Amino acid sequence: CFGQMIHLEHWQSFVKNVVLDLLWVAAFVPMPEENARKSKYAAFGIAVLSSTAFLIYSSLSIPMLDFTPYAPGAELADGVSDSELTLSFCDSDWEYADSLAIHGSVVVNSVYSPEKFDAEDWARLQSFGDMVRAEGMTQLVLAASAPEETPSDSLRIFFADRKTLMTLNRSNGGATLLKDGQVVQKWSFRGLPDEASVQEKTPRRLWLQGFLLYVFSVMLLL
Repeated sequence: CFGQMIHLEHWQSFVKNVVLDLLWVAAFVPMPEENARKSKYAAFGIAVLSSTAFLIYSSLSIPMLDFTPYAPGAELADGVSDSELTLSFCDSDWEYADSLAIHGSVVVNSVYSPEKFDAEDWARLQSFGDMVRAEGMTQLVLAASAPEETPSDSLRIFFADRKTLMTLNRSNGGATLLKDGQVVQKWSFRGLPDEASVQEKTPRRLWLQGFLLYVFSVMLLL
């Protein structure tokens, strides 16, 4: 029932249908008028609070559903040349360095507003990069312009279009995990993963599926 917005696996679709069928049956079970009125008020309140919490989370973090060209699962290669990506960036000498994001596991930190970054923020990216490299991955820091604060010498900065960086990751300084040129996962700057969670998995979609099913189920009781 979610169409192309969410792709469910077969077992997930089966469980969803069973839950919806049970709720459909419950909707036709006779209920005293007073209890029915209370249930409607409670269900409406739960739906409103849940939707508000979802809106606040999406505003402060990475939205669970990504409609951008850089959504998880998107291929950055143009299909013609493995050396040309839809995500283009260059080094300080204005030489294109797109090929650095093609092979292996690469974590991209997109800083589209470097003027809002202070020394502490750059130090955090440095520490995050040390952890990423310790796991055998590559860190790329893409900025829209030269930073006012001078980052660590070991933190190499590349440059890309500001709007492109905002599309890649809406969080200033947020991280995007690439695997052989494919987008795998995203994190906000405030929610950068620790050593145990930088891995190739996408639980965000499952959380969204569960949330939508929950809200839809509550609305059936209204």
